[in-house]
Amino acid sequence: MSSRSRTPRPALSLGLSLALHALLLGAGLLLSRGTPSGARANRVEGDSSPAVRVLLFDPPPGRSRTVKPGTEELSDGDLHQVRIEPLTPPKTSGAAPSVAAPSGGTRSGTAEARQGGFGSGQGPAFFAVGFRARSVVFLVDRSLSMGPGGALRRAREELAACLRGLKDVQFQVLFYNGGTESIGRRRRLLAATPDNLEAAIRQAENVVAEGSTDHERALREGLALQPDVIFLVTDGAELTPQQVQEIQRINRRKTVVNVIDLGPPRRDETPLRQLVALSGGVHVWR
Repeated sequence: MSSRSRTPRPALSLGLSLALHALLLGAGLLLSRGTPSGARANRVEGDSSPAVRVLLFDPPPGRSRTVKPGTEELSDGDLHQVRIEPLTPPKTSGAAPSVAAPSGGTRSGTAEARQGGFGSGQGPAFFAVGFRARSVVFLVDRSLSMGPGGALRRAREELAACLRGLKDVQFQVLFYNGGTESIGRRRRLLAATPDNLEAAIRQAENVVAEGSTDHERALREGLALQPDVIFLVTDGAELTPQQVQEIQRINRRKTVVNVIDLGPPRRDETPLRQLVALSGGVHVWR
């Protein structure tokens, strides 16, 4: 055979080369059309929803848009800034124990003393002072001075109305003069069941006004139950500044102390009002 038959033809080699380059160029054009010009693909980490391709563009001034996961295609006319909305709402903490000062009352400190809360809506009220808490103790002065003017009768009526509105809360009532009397044989917080509430109302109806007044003892025993809120209703007998300091010292749980004063209004800063201010409660005259 001659040497000419074993030499590759130049025209055939050139044709094969041009065909190969054309195929590569076509593949490159197809791939380049997958992502619009000026865009960059991003993945949202920690998203448990199906994979979503999110395209972030340089937005024109003052224009933005929010899309939810599942939107995979954007037209050229869409606004240019894209972000993902959270699928679950942010966690919120419970409502804090609070006391709303009614008109004619004096609000001391902050009404949101510490974490807690129960139920929904406006919540119960005592002498028109609304409150929200998981536990409440009522300290009702039953000393001799509470009888003649009808103060004890008013306290019993307001207490019964408040107790009937309690729900999903623990409570206790201490009637006090020189000593204290609680609801039930054991001095502890009670669940606000219909039976317990009716028992408390029946017991309150039989309380009579007699004896002296010992606010400090009542407050000590009330704080020992560690409630969120205390209501003390009295006709105005006072604490000493030293007693206020001692009660504040033992109030380690930061119980909110509120005072319903059935005595004549006073303008001066009394020790009871100081105690209320230190605990973040309210002081009202009724």
